[in-house]
Amino acid sequence: MFKSLINLLKNFDDDNSFTKISSNTLKNENGNSSIQAQLESLTNEIKELKKEKNQDTYNTNKTNKPIQKASSVIEDVFANKLYSFENFLTEDECDTLIEYIDKNKVKSRTVNQNGEDEYSHYRTSSTCYINESNLSFVKNLDEKICNASNEKYYLGENIQGQHYSVGQEFKEHTDYFQGKGYEANCGEQGNRTTTFMIYLNDVEEGGATFFPRLNKRFYPKKGMALMWKNLDIYGEPDEDLRHTGEPILKGNKYIITKWFRQRAKGDIIPLVPGQSVGMNGHGSQAICSRPNSDILHTHNVLSQQECNTLISMIDELSQKSTVVVGAGKTEYSAHRTSSTAYFDENNSFIKSIDTKLSIFLGIHPDFSEGVQGQVYQVGEEFKHHHDFFHNPDGKDERFNIQGDRTWSMMVFLNHVEEGGETDFPDHNLVLTPEPGMAVYWKNTDIYGKQKFDTLHAGMPVKKGKKYIITKWYRQFPYSSPKPKNYSPEDFQRRANEMLAQQSQNILIQKAEDSKQNIQANSASEQTSTVFSNKKDLKSREDYQKVSDVPIFTEEGFKKIKIPPKTWKIIQDAYIVAKDNFKDEYDLEANDPENAGIRAHMDSDKFDVGALFSPLDDHSKEIVTNDIKEVLEQWTERSLVSTATYGFRSYNNGCKLKMHVDRIQTHVISATLCIDQKTNTPWPLDIYNHEKEESNILMEPGEMVLYESARLAHGRKQRLDGDYYVGLFVHFIPV
Repeated sequence: MFKSLINLLKNFDDDNSFTKISSNTLKNENGNSSIQAQLESLTNEIKELKKEKNQDTYNTNKTNKPIQKASSVIEDVFANKLYSFENFLTEDECDTLIEYIDKNKVKSRTVNQNGEDEYSHYRTSSTCYINESNLSFVKNLDEKICNASNEKYYLGENIQGQHYSVGQEFKEHTDYFQGKGYEANCGEQGNRTTTFMIYLNDVEEGGATFFPRLNKRFYPKKGMALMWKNLDIYGEPDEDLRHTGEPILKGNKYIITKWFRQRAKGDIIPLVPGQSVGMNGHGSQAICSRPNSDILHTHNVLSQQECNTLISMIDELSQKSTVVVGAGKTEYSAHRTSSTAYFDENNSFIKSIDTKLSIFLGIHPDFSEGVQGQVYQVGEEFKHHHDFFHNPDGKDERFNIQGDRTWSMMVFLNHVEEGGETDFPDHNLVLTPEPGMAVYWKNTDIYGKQKFDTLHAGMPVKKGKKYIITKWYRQFPYSSPKPKNYSPEDFQRRANEMLAQQSQNILIQKAEDSKQNIQANSASEQTSTVFSNKKDLKSREDYQKVSDVPIFTEEGFKKIKIPPKTWKIIQDAYIVAKDNFKDEYDLEANDPENAGIRAHMDSDKFDVGALFSPLDDHSKEIVTNDIKEVLEQWTERSLVSTATYGFRSYNNGCKLKMHVDRIQTHVISATLCIDQKTNTPWPLDIYNHEKEESNILMEPGEMVLYESARLAHGRKQRLDGDYYVGLFVHFIPV
């Protein structure tokens, strides 16, 4: 992910736009539209983008000989989360490792809730600790993994080997540490950022690696590697990467695993010859912190020359500092007595500094504020404060566009003769200014909750001057402002979307989509077509009968867990909705869905078979987008949302006749179980593509994905109980 970010930042131009398909490619030499010219141009551009994406397969060492990162091209299985490599190791390499594991394996252990190692039924394999880094095959393997993962050697743990025999498994778990396990294992090096796992043999039966929340299963294949990111871009654990090593049913399974951490261990940083800059962009610089503290600092982020240039610019531009007292309002305060320099963001040197800091943190610059400079004279200070906006009346005008501050980054530009330290009292940490040293920390967690232990102060200068620059990052990009219905819970998803949209894969996909659209438009000029603009596609007018609807999946339906973050949003919304249920038929009489409900719902105890309560707009947007991602993964199709209804509570005695949904608008759907109080289970009855019936039971927090316009479904059994609450989300394929 950060590799793509770095490549994109190289193309960062004066109008803050990134690499994109040039509008000039959509014109011929005479300036007139030409479909053929457009297609040729886009075809060439796609080739160039793919070529650029794969340019970095080789790196150069001191002897200028190519070092192959991997023996195959990486496949982006799940964007920014999960990757695979075919044929990463040769058969001989795998066999050598298997022989070594068999000679040195011991019974595996896990870290319990108290942070202690223990033997557990949760993990029943054997482990081989490959600590002999002097062995040539271990050195070569380490180098190969580091180059392929784009991670730095000094951030890695020692390689481990694992052996699973029949019946052995590793139940669902995370590779990152939590709770007491975090306290016991992460004080010095931080949490595990990346996992790199390699299968050393084919398994006769069983032994797959399954990611239930991504619905991805990998069967062992000799030499194949998997890589996944355990932490998101803010360093928060990613629950989507929970996984299992499924039981071996026949044969044996051998794997090796290498984990990478957030920080280096100790003061000495060993480098692999030819090692390139890692994905976090920090080069060969060590990241430092106190144990159990997330206030980080790194030396020599800026050069002495860069520091000197910035000092000269600050002297020229500085003016008395202010503090924020409200939207668009600032004032002078005894709390902050320094002077501030507001740099010209179009200045090429300032842009280079801005880019350098963004690459360092791995955060897209569109999420940031501009770089500021500060100078402190003798006696001047910035008393203890937070960088986030915890005063409701003290938020700046940018808050309504970009939200709160997520990260702070400060770089010292000079030595101070006396005083001027930065104090973090809650961390018992006082940092003395040193030219080029950067200090950086998170102000908010992934849900926007403010971290009050980030209280800090610029202590008074006692002798000389202190020069610094500061840069803050926000919850939302400036080019995609905070929505009106924003609440803190969804900013992480939006941030990830922004980064994903700027990746090379997305650029390639956009170019290919443009090519397909041009071809479609060309066809529509010759023959009439139903759709003139796919963006406005809200129904499938080409589906006139059920047989017109294609088969999208082999199974036709599937029961899974609702993604945990989505489920939390739904639960919060349901608490509010409980007080607002009303008769379903009180909805507008001309609502076509209302008519459809009347057509297939029946109750023997009530005139109205169900109650309805709406889903608020904010929750609806999040649920729709999240379920869309799940359904697109399942169907391998791009989908357009047509309806996300509110909570429907079915009454005692209600049943639903077997039916198919509207073929123009409800083609690919999900039905979610929200709440129920029943005396006997109330199954969803559904026929598959072979006309075979299944009776599916759901618990709250589960959902069924189904091809709703093609498969007959209903609830033939009457509800025996007080209520069953469901929620429906519908889409059509593009």
